[in-house]
Order: sequence, then structure tokens, then C-alpha cells
Amino acid sequence: FAAGTPVISFFNGGMSEYIVEEETGYVVSSFTPEDLANTIEKIYNNRVAFSKTKIKEYAFANFNFNKQAEGYKKIYKESIIKK
Repeated sequence: FAAGTPVISFFNGGMSEYIVEEETGYVVSSFTPEDLANTIEKIYNNRVAFSKTKIKEYAFANFNFNKQAEGYKKIYKESIIKK
């Protein structure tokens, strides 16, 4: 994302939560070599539709240090309150 490159991921591992289909990349529909190949081909054939600038902006808005720190702070506060 940070380089403005569209991302391809499988549903496992959590990346599928961050991919906006057809804007920041694609999620492979199933865990097979054929579907991975089809998704790679789809991203290659549609590469001009992706905006490097929009992908970089998405990365900065969702993965910057301040946002990450706020997320950790929220988790720590929630864990303290529950105890």
C-alpha cells in the first residue's frame, strides 16, 4: 500500500480486511493456484484503473503511526477497565 501498489491477498491472515476491492487491490476468492493466477491476471489487466496516489493516501490514512498508537491505547484502556 505504502508504495501505491495494488495488493493481492487471500482471505486468511487479516489482509482481506484492509483491501478495498478494485481500489487498493483484490482478495483471491479461494485458496487455489488457479484463483491466485486469475487474480494476478485480473490485477494486471486492470492496472491502469488503480491510482497510486489513492492507494498511498489509503495507506497513510489507515496505517500511520498515530492511528496505530491510538489503537494500542484503546486496547490498553479496555484491558485495564475489564480487570
